[in-house]
Amino acid sequence: MIDEIGALRSLLAAGIAKIGTVVDGAPAAADFDTSIVEATDWHFNGDLLLFLDGPNIGQSHLIDVYTAVNGNVSFAASDQWTDVPANGNSFIIIPKAGAYLKKIFTDMAKATTALSTADWTAARAGYLDELAAANLPADIDGLTTSTGRQLFTMDFWSIPQIAVVVPAVAADQALPDVVVAALPAGMTVVRAVAIFIYRCIQNAGAANMLAGAQFIQIQKGGAGGYANAITLVDDQFPVAAAAVDAPGGTAMGDLNVVAKVSADDTYNFQWDEAVADVAGLTFTDIQMGIRIWYSV
Repeated sequence: MIDEIGALRSLLAAGIAKIGTVVDGAPAAADFDTSIVEATDWHFNGDLLLFLDGPNIGQSHLIDVYTAVNGNVSFAASDQWTDVPANGNSFIIIPKAGAYLKKIFTDMAKATTALSTADWTAARAGYLDELAAANLPADIDGLTTSTGRQLFTMDFWSIPQIAVVVPAVAADQALPDVVVAALPAGMTVVRAVAIFIYRCIQNAGAANMLAGAQFIQIQKGGAGGYANAITLVDDQFPVAAAAVDAPGGTAMGDLNVVAKVSADDTYNFQWDEAVADVAGLTFTDIQMGIRIWYSV
């Protein structure tokens, strides 16, 4: 910590700071004669005068005009003493940094007293009003509402499955599970969609495609029944006879499955009543995914 007393002593020892007394038969709040001996007018202009005793002890003001005759110091109309100093009161003059120190002393004084309207502009007073206790609940509610509008996303994926074969006779086909883990505590799932990706489609026989509308479905934790997640349409995924359609593709879920996906768990998938025009429409290196939008 800085040794303020030691610093002042150093200033005094170097002759930079001056100690004096009021030497005036009738001192005034606006000006008074002092014991200071300095032959140059204006020498102390702008320096800080701080009273060490008397009715103005601890107060400080900037010297507006120093006059060598009688060591007189006068002060601006906006920066005068609250009490008329008495003859013999002692003070110290701190030069050069006076204006800066004056601001510090003024701010310290304001910190211990009630603020007046003169201390603040109308705009600043408005800012203080906004901090009133009555306004804080509404402000906090506003922040909560704003934060609640923000949505975050996380993707979760299954391990690869080598293939799923769509037969010519409708039948459910198993798809890989997706494990959802480490969702943030306290979050709320707003939307969730399934994702089906594959490396390529192989077709060993005649030209082939899906035969009728179908769904990829999702179930939570091996129970509770399946719900539609991805809509597949008639004639989707057309492949020429004895051909390989590569590279693969993605089928994004068009249905919000938030009713099923609401927390960390293992989610099961199946291709419900999968059916193609010709037996053996094969999707290779497949993965299932879940994209979750949530708020916190």
